[in-house]
Parts: sequence; C-alpha cells; structure tokens
Amino acid sequence: MLVIVGTLLALFALAVVVCLKTVKRKKKSSVKTLIVLGSGGHTTEMVRLVSALDWNKYSPRIYVHATTDSLSAERTRAADPEAEFAQVPRAREVKQSWATSVLTTAAASVNSYLLLLRIGPDLILCNGPGTCVPFCAGAWLNNKMGLSKTKIVFVESVCRVKSLSLSGKIVSRLADETLVQWPELAENCAGNVRYAGRF
Repeated sequence: MLVIVGTLLALFALAVVVCLKTVKRKKKSSVKTLIVLGSGGHTTEMVRLVSALDWNKYSPRIYVHATTDSLSAERTRAADPEAEFAQVPRAREVKQSWATSVLTTAAASVNSYLLLLRIGPDLILCNGPGTCVPFCAGAWLNNKMGLSKTKIVFVESVCRVKSLSLSGKIVSRLADETLVQWPELAENCAGNVRYAGRF
C-alpha cells in the first residue's frame, strides 16, 4: 500500500511540474472545452447540450469517455464530426468488488489527472457520470494552486428531480456553476446550484 501511495505522489509531483511549464498560454477567442461523457442517457443529454453551443467559440471540443464505453464515442462522433476524443479507464466496472475497485479508482484518477494536464482545458463540461469527478477535482486543485484557470460547469441529469446525484453532490462543491433542470431541485440545494431549464 505504501508503494502505491508513493507512486501516486511521485506521479502527482511530475504532473505538477509538467503543468507549470505549460500553464502560461496566450489569450484566445476560442474556449478549449473538455466534455466528459457518461453512458446511455448521460451521453444523449450531453450531445443535446453541446449541439446548442456556438461551435466556433467552444473549440476544440475534446470528449472523454471510459475505455469500455465505445458506444458513447460512436454516438458523439456522429453528432459532432469536428470532435476530438480521449479515453480513461473506468474507476469501477459493473459488479466489480469494492475491494478491487480501490486500486482501479486510484489508477483511473491518476490517468484522468495526467490527461487533464495534457489537454489544459479552459472549460470542463460534465453531466453526471462518476468519470467526471477526477477531472473536476484535478481542475479545482490546479485552480486553487494558481496552475490553471479552468471553469467547471456541472449539469445535473434531467432524471434528478428532488436531489443531486452522488457525482452532483461532490462536484457541486468544486464547480463554478452547477445547473439543474428542475426548479424544485434548485430549491432543495444550497450553494452555487441554479435552475437553468431543460436542455
């Protein structure tokens, strides 16, 4: 266990050094956007949401999906032919034991953070899957340390009417904006949660 923790700390230190070398970027009119895909309904909602954006402004658009979720990539590629794609390991597969998920979650988190540093997005847009948590946590940490200025926007799934999802409860504490699609959900939440209508 100590070896794993030591390795993770070493990777984190290396990633910070890489980030420090790339953090100074010229101002630009476009917004490099990292979009985290879930599966099934999450992907459908995200495709609908991104289709409403000004693609000239929010460009390039890099979609991230789990390595075992090729269907989301296919559906998104058909809707957004200009998109770029990246993959990360899934933190926990369906029916995976909780004991082994500790290691896979750690590996997925490190992979996500290194990918975040490599992409250096101006905006992270996500809508619910657990895959988004490491990206949002990493961006929040980098912002706090002055290593980046990434805006984090979390859009809760339309399925959540009265309470936030587990991802929503975590990310709403990290995000610059948390948007919900039901007014009663906004009333039940504290902090930076606001009702934004249906997407």
